Amino acid sequence: MYLLASLFVGVLSATGFEGKQTAPPIEDVIAHIQESERGLDNIQITAKYSSKRWNRSSEKWEDGGDAKFTAWLDGLPKSKMKIDFDRRRTVWTNGAAPFHEDSVVLAYNGRTGQTRTSTLRGTVTADRPNMGVARFGSGWSVSLYGAGERKGLRFSEMLRGMIEDANTTVSLAQTSFDGLPVLQVIAVEGQGTITYEWNLDPKRNYAVLRCKRKEGSMCSEIVIEELIQVAPSVYYPTKGIYNMVVCSNGDPVAQNSYQVLEIAANTPDLSDEVFNIQFPAGTVIYDEILGNSYEIVPDLEELSKGGPQLFMTSESFAERLQHSQKN
Repeated sequence: MYLLASLFVGVLSATGFEGKQTAPPIEDVIAHIQESERGLDNIQITAKYSSKRWNRSSEKWEDGGDAKFTAWLDGLPKSKMKIDFDRRRTVWTNGAAPFHEDSVVLAYNGRTGQTRTSTLRGTVTADRPNMGVARFGSGWSVSLYGAGERKGLRFSEMLRGMIEDANTTVSLAQTSFDGLPVLQVIAVEGQGTITYEWNLDPKRNYAVLRCKRKEGSMCSEIVIEELIQVAPSVYYPTKGIYNMVVCSNGDPVAQNSYQVLEIAANTPDLSDEVFNIQFPAGTVIYDEILGNSYEIVPDLEELSKGGPQLFMTSESFAERLQHSQKN
């Protein structure tokens, strides 16, 4: 396990293609990316995130919210996760107040999605909760391991799918970014409906250093400002900035940034229980799977043994509820 309480910029490794003036074969690139993907079993991240929005009337940046949270991810896109927002402040879409502030826990154990608020309310669903600002705010969506989060694919799988798609054109070229030699990958879907561009670092297993996306009238760019080695062959982006502009004139729209404060990769004792929410007694849960609401009650058996007031998972309670209904 690599545990980093304070972060530093990693030293370049010897992996990659050195001295070549032409882009390497795409299959070689995918093989290196797969090696890095196989090296990540799980990751725990504590991070802070902030957002700004451009006010076209005043021509000034405005506060767009912020968050601080810890995320546990099992190393695969759209897979098991838990995100504990210590603080989350987001802009109201409706209502008088400019911001909505809360602390909430989101989880997915591979079977059920769960949420818990600070007001003793919870939900259980069949779907994985949306990661929200934690998707970018943890660096996950700009890492090799979570870049395919939207599609539920690993980055290597996403690249291969694009290559095999007759409606997508993929090109590779060697260039430079921020003084470093990089492999530039450009993918154009359809008739230019969506265009992706990635700058990958061949010296660090093709880790993402910059990514661009053009869709409709909006253009976005994410630049990685810190990249560290968290496990053998595994490099993770620990600081980055996101900018969205109007493609036609470059007018700013939004700017988001994140900073990872603590990170641990491949924790050996990270059990599946980590991806379940423990609900305190008194929590009222709306269960979309059972189609009803119920309140978490203390486990009298545990209390009789002198155990603590129970913090049980909704899943175990739902199973008990179903069992009692059958009997």
